[in-house]
Amino acid sequence: FTAWLAGVLRKSVSVPPTTESNVLTIFAKWSDAKFAATLANAFAQAYIDTTIELKMQPAKQYAKLFDENARSLRADLVAKQKVLADYENSHGVIVADERLDFESARQTELSSQLVAIQSLLQESKSRQHPVSAGDDARPEILQNALISSLQSDLSRAEAKQQNIATQLGANHPDYLRNEAEILSLRERIAREDAKIVASLGATTQVNLRRQNDISTALEAQKQRVLLLKHQRDEGTVLQNDVLTAQRNLDAVTQRLAQSNLQTQTPQANIALLTPATEPPEPS
Repeated sequence: FTAWLAGVLRKSVSVPPTTESNVLTIFAKWSDAKFAATLANAFAQAYIDTTIELKMQPAKQYAKLFDENARSLRADLVAKQKVLADYENSHGVIVADERLDFESARQTELSSQLVAIQSLLQESKSRQHPVSAGDDARPEILQNALISSLQSDLSRAEAKQQNIATQLGANHPDYLRNEAEILSLRERIAREDAKIVASLGATTQVNLRRQNDISTALEAQKQRVLLLKHQRDEGTVLQNDVLTAQRNLDAVTQRLAQSNLQTQTPQANIALLTPATEPPEPS
Protein backbone atom coordinates (compact mmCIF):
# COMPACT_ATOMS: atom_id res chain seq x y z
CA PHE A 1 0.00 0.00 0.00
CA THR A 2 2.81 2.40 0.88
CA ALA A 3 4.57 1.85 -2.43
CA TRP A 4 1.26 2.24 -4.29
CA LEU A 5 0.52 5.48 -2.45
CA ALA A 6 4.01 6.85 -3.12
CA GLY A 7 3.57 6.11 -6.81
CA VAL A 8 0.20 7.86 -6.91
CA LEU A 9 1.62 10.89 -5.11
CA ARG A 10 4.61 11.12 -7.46
CA LYS A 11 2.30 11.01 -10.47
CA SER A 12 0.28 13.86 -8.96
CA VAL A 13 3.36 16.15 -8.70
CA SER A 14 5.35 17.63 -11.56
CA VAL A 15 8.39 19.94 -11.66
CA PRO A 16 9.04 21.39 -15.11
CA PRO A 17 12.78 21.70 -15.85
CA THR A 18 14.20 25.19 -16.36
CA THR A 19 17.49 26.46 -17.71
CA GLU A 20 16.93 30.18 -17.28
CA SER A 21 16.60 30.34 -13.49
CA ASN A 22 17.52 28.58 -10.27
CA VAL A 23 13.91 28.71 -9.16
CA LEU A 24 11.88 25.51 -9.39
CA THR A 25 8.09 25.49 -9.51
CA ILE A 26 6.24 22.49 -8.10
CA PHE A 27 2.79 21.65 -9.47
CA ALA A 28 0.48 19.33 -7.55
CA LYS A 29 -2.82 17.99 -8.85
CA TRP A 30 -5.40 16.39 -6.56
CA SER A 31 -9.10 16.18 -6.24
CA ASP A 32 -8.95 18.07 -2.93
CA ALA A 33 -7.52 21.60 -3.29
CA LYS A 34 -6.20 21.82 0.30
CA PHE A 35 -4.43 18.48 0.00
CA ALA A 36 -2.97 19.56 -3.35
CA ALA A 37 -1.30 22.54 -1.57
CA THR A 38 -0.10 20.29 1.26
CA LEU A 39 1.30 17.83 -1.25
CA ALA A 40 3.24 20.53 -3.12
CA ASN A 41 4.70 21.92 0.13
CA ALA A 42 5.58 18.41 1.32
CA PHE A 43 7.49 17.70 -1.89
CA ALA A 44 9.33 21.03 -1.55
CA GLN A 45 10.29 20.27 2.05
CA ALA A 46 11.32 16.74 1.11
CA TYR A 47 13.56 18.17 -1.57
CA ILE A 48 15.17 20.54 0.96
CA ASP A 49 15.58 17.77 3.54
CA THR A 50 17.13 15.44 0.97
CA THR A 51 19.56 18.12 -0.15
CA ILE A 52 20.61 18.76 3.46
CA GLU A 53 21.02 15.03 4.06
CA LEU A 54 23.14 14.70 0.93
CA LYS A 55 25.31 17.52 2.23
CA MET A 56 25.55 16.29 5.82
CA GLN A 57 26.16 12.63 5.06
CA PRO A 58 29.65 13.17 3.54
CA ALA A 59 30.44 15.56 6.38
CA LYS A 60 29.56 12.83 8.88
CA GLN A 61 31.73 10.36 7.03
CA TYR A 62 34.59 12.84 6.91
CA ALA A 63 34.14 13.62 10.60
CA LYS A 64 34.39 9.93 11.43
CA LEU A 65 37.48 9.56 9.26
CA PHE A 66 39.13 12.67 10.72
CA ASP A 67 38.31 11.50 14.22
CA GLU A 68 40.04 8.18 13.60
CA ASN A 69 43.02 9.94 12.06
CA ALA A 70 43.17 12.38 14.96
CA ARG A 71 43.28 9.51 17.45
CA SER A 72 46.12 7.88 15.52
CA LEU A 73 48.06 11.13 15.14
CA ARG A 74 47.56 12.00 18.81
CA ALA A 75 49.00 8.64 19.81
CA ASP A 76 51.91 9.19 17.40
CA LEU A 77 52.55 12.65 18.91
CA VAL A 78 52.55 11.28 22.44
CA ALA A 79 54.99 8.54 21.42
CA LYS A 80 57.37 11.01 19.76
CA GLN A 81 57.19 13.35 22.76
CA LYS A 82 58.11 10.44 25.02
CA VAL A 83 61.08 9.52 22.78
CA LEU A 84 62.33 13.11 22.94
CA ALA A 85 61.85 13.33 26.72
CA ASP A 86 63.61 9.99 27.28
CA TYR A 87 66.50 11.13 25.09
CA GLU A 88 66.87 14.42 26.99
CA ASN A 89 66.69 12.65 30.36
CA SER A 90 69.16 9.91 29.44
CA HIS A 91 71.73 12.36 28.04
CA GLY A 92 71.08 15.16 30.51
CA VAL A 93 70.47 17.69 27.75
CA ILE A 94 67.68 19.96 26.66
CA VAL A 95 67.55 20.58 22.94
CA ALA A 96 66.57 24.23 23.34
CA ASP A 97 69.08 25.13 26.11
CA GLU A 98 72.21 27.29 25.74
CA ARG A 99 74.77 24.85 27.14
CA LEU A 100 76.35 24.31 23.74
CA ASP A 101 76.93 28.04 23.41
CA PHE A 102 78.47 28.13 26.88
CA GLU A 103 80.74 25.15 26.19
CA SER A 104 81.79 26.64 22.84
CA ALA A 105 82.69 29.89 24.61
CA ARG A 106 84.69 27.86 27.14
CA GLN A 107 86.55 26.16 24.29
CA THR A 108 87.40 29.56 22.79
CA GLU A 109 88.63 30.75 26.18
CA LEU A 110 90.88 27.71 26.60
CA SER A 111 92.28 28.24 23.09
CA SER A 112 93.18 31.83 24.02
CA GLN A 113 94.81 30.66 27.25
CA LEU A 114 96.83 28.07 25.35
CA VAL A 115 98.11 30.68 22.89
CA ALA A 116 99.07 32.96 25.78
CA ILE A 117 100.91 30.27 27.75
CA GLN A 118 102.73 29.09 24.62
CA SER A 119 103.97 32.63 24.14
CA LEU A 120 105.14 32.77 27.75
CA LEU A 121 106.83 29.38 27.41
CA GLN A 122 108.66 30.45 24.28
CA GLU A 123 109.77 33.64 25.99
CA SER A 124 111.04 31.83 29.09
CA LYS A 125 112.95 29.33 26.94
CA SER A 126 114.54 32.11 24.90
CA ARG A 127 115.64 33.86 28.11
CA GLN A 128 116.96 30.66 29.62
CA HIS A 129 119.44 29.89 26.81
CA PRO A 130 121.43 33.17 26.97
CA VAL A 131 121.88 32.72 30.73
CA SER A 132 123.23 29.22 30.22
CA ALA A 133 125.67 30.64 27.68
CA GLY A 134 126.98 33.14 30.21
CA ASP A 135 125.76 36.28 28.45
CA ASP A 136 126.03 39.12 31.00
CA ALA A 137 124.04 41.43 28.73
CA ARG A 138 120.86 39.43 29.31
CA PRO A 139 117.89 41.40 30.70
CA GLU A 140 117.75 39.31 33.88
CA ILE A 141 121.31 40.40 34.76
CA LEU A 142 120.89 44.04 33.84
CA GLN A 143 117.62 44.32 35.77
CA ASN A 144 118.90 42.53 38.91
CA ALA A 145 119.85 45.14 41.55
CA LEU A 146 122.12 42.83 43.56
CA ILE A 147 124.09 41.68 40.52
CA SER A 148 124.40 45.28 39.33
CA SER A 149 125.80 46.24 42.72
CA LEU A 150 128.22 43.30 42.70
CA GLN A 151 129.32 44.18 39.17
CA SER A 152 130.07 47.73 40.29
CA ASP A 153 132.07 46.42 43.27
CA LEU A 154 133.93 44.06 40.95
CA SER A 155 134.78 46.87 38.54
CA ARG A 156 136.16 48.99 41.38
CA ALA A 157 138.11 46.06 42.78
CA GLU A 158 139.62 45.27 39.38
CA ALA A 159 140.62 48.93 38.89
CA LYS A 160 142.15 48.96 42.36
CA GLN A 161 144.00 45.75 41.54
CA GLN A 162 145.69 47.43 38.58
CA ASN A 163 146.78 50.39 40.72
CA ILE A 164 148.18 48.10 43.41
CA ALA A 165 150.03 46.03 40.84
CA THR A 166 151.56 49.17 39.36
CA GLN A 167 152.52 50.79 42.65
CA LEU A 168 153.25 47.88 45.00
CA GLY A 169 153.64 44.80 42.82
CA ALA A 170 151.81 41.52 42.53
CA ASN A 171 153.36 40.08 45.71
CA HIS A 172 152.21 42.80 48.05
CA PRO A 173 149.71 41.74 50.77
CA ASP A 174 147.24 44.44 49.62
CA TYR A 175 147.34 42.96 46.14
CA LEU A 176 146.66 39.47 47.48
CA ARG A 177 143.76 40.70 49.67
CA ASN A 178 142.23 42.59 46.77
CA GLU A 179 142.67 39.55 44.52
CA ALA A 180 140.79 37.43 47.08
CA GLU A 181 138.02 40.06 47.15
CA ILE A 182 137.79 39.98 43.36
CA LEU A 183 137.53 36.20 43.43
CA SER A 184 134.81 36.39 46.09
CA LEU A 185 132.82 38.95 44.06
CA ARG A 186 133.05 36.79 40.95
CA GLU A 187 131.85 33.75 42.92
CA ARG A 188 128.91 35.72 44.31
CA ILE A 189 128.03 36.94 40.81
CA ALA A 190 128.24 33.35 39.54
CA ARG A 191 125.94 32.19 42.34
CA GLU A 192 123.42 34.90 41.52
CA ASP A 193 123.66 33.87 37.86
CA ALA A 194 122.97 30.29 38.89
CA LYS A 195 119.93 31.46 40.84
CA ILE A 196 118.63 33.22 37.74
CA VAL A 197 119.26 30.09 35.69
CA ALA A 198 117.35 28.02 38.22
CA SER A 199 114.57 30.61 38.37
CA LEU A 200 114.18 30.73 34.60
CA GLY A 201 114.34 26.95 34.42
CA ALA A 202 111.63 26.68 37.06
CA THR A 203 109.54 29.26 35.21
CA THR A 204 109.95 27.27 32.00
CA GLN A 205 108.88 24.07 33.76
CA VAL A 206 105.87 25.81 35.29
CA ASN A 207 104.86 27.21 31.89
CA LEU A 208 105.39 23.80 30.32
CA ARG A 209 103.14 22.14 32.89
CA ARG A 210 100.52 24.84 32.41
CA GLN A 211 100.70 24.35 28.66
CA ASN A 212 100.20 20.60 29.04
CA ASP A 213 97.31 21.10 31.47
CA ILE A 214 95.58 23.63 29.21
CA SER A 215 96.18 21.44 26.14
CA THR A 216 94.60 18.48 27.92
CA ALA A 217 91.67 20.59 29.09
CA LEU A 218 91.22 22.05 25.60
CA GLU A 219 91.19 18.61 23.99
CA ALA A 220 88.65 17.38 26.54
CA GLN A 221 86.55 20.51 25.92
CA LYS A 222 86.66 19.91 22.16
CA GLN A 223 85.38 16.39 22.68
CA ARG A 224 82.64 17.70 24.98
CA VAL A 225 81.55 20.31 22.43
CA LEU A 226 81.51 17.69 19.68
CA LEU A 227 79.43 15.39 21.88
CA LEU A 228 76.99 18.17 22.73
CA LYS A 229 76.69 19.08 19.04
CA HIS A 230 75.99 15.46 18.19
CA GLN A 231 73.45 15.18 20.97
CA ARG A 232 71.79 18.45 19.97
CA ASP A 233 71.61 17.33 16.34
CA GLU A 234 69.98 14.06 17.34
CA GLY A 235 67.66 15.88 19.72
CA THR A 236 66.76 18.39 17.00
CA VAL A 237 65.74 15.54 14.72
CA LEU A 238 63.50 14.15 17.46
CA GLN A 239 62.13 17.61 18.20
CA ASN A 240 61.33 18.13 14.51
CA ASP A 241 59.49 14.82 14.56
CA VAL A 242 57.42 16.11 17.46
CA LEU A 243 56.70 19.41 15.68
CA THR A 244 55.72 17.58 12.50
CA ALA A 245 53.41 15.27 14.43
CA GLN A 246 51.89 18.28 16.19
CA ARG A 247 51.26 20.09 12.90
CA ASN A 248 49.65 16.98 11.41
CA LEU A 249 47.42 16.61 14.44
CA ASP A 250 46.48 20.30 14.36
CA ALA A 251 45.54 20.09 10.66
CA VAL A 252 43.37 17.00 11.15
CA THR A 253 41.82 18.47 14.30
CA GLN A 254 40.88 21.60 12.37
CA ARG A 255 39.29 19.56 9.59
CA LEU A 256 37.47 17.49 12.21
CA ALA A 257 36.06 20.64 13.79
CA GLN A 258 34.89 21.88 10.41
CA SER A 259 33.23 18.57 9.59
CA ASN A 260 31.54 18.43 12.99
CA LEU A 261 30.29 21.96 12.46
CA GLN A 262 28.81 20.99 9.09
CA THR A 263 27.03 17.99 10.62
CA GLN A 264 25.54 20.24 13.31
CA THR A 265 24.40 22.94 10.90
CA PRO A 266 21.36 21.64 8.93
CA GLN A 267 21.48 24.28 6.23
CA ALA A 268 21.51 24.12 2.47
CA ASN A 269 21.74 26.55 -0.38
CA ILE A 270 18.01 26.02 -1.05
CA ALA A 271 15.14 28.04 0.33
CA LEU A 272 11.39 27.89 -0.03
CA LEU A 273 10.42 31.14 -1.78
CA THR A 274 6.65 30.85 -1.87
CA PRO A 275 4.73 28.12 -0.04
CA ALA A 276 1.84 26.53 -1.90
CA THR A 277 -1.61 27.71 -0.77
CA GLU A 278 -5.03 26.28 -1.37
CA PRO A 279 -6.06 27.54 -4.83
CA PRO A 280 -9.37 29.40 -5.11
CA GLU A 281 -10.13 27.69 -8.39
CA PRO A 282 -10.43 23.95 -9.04
CA SER A 283 -7.56 24.14 -11.55
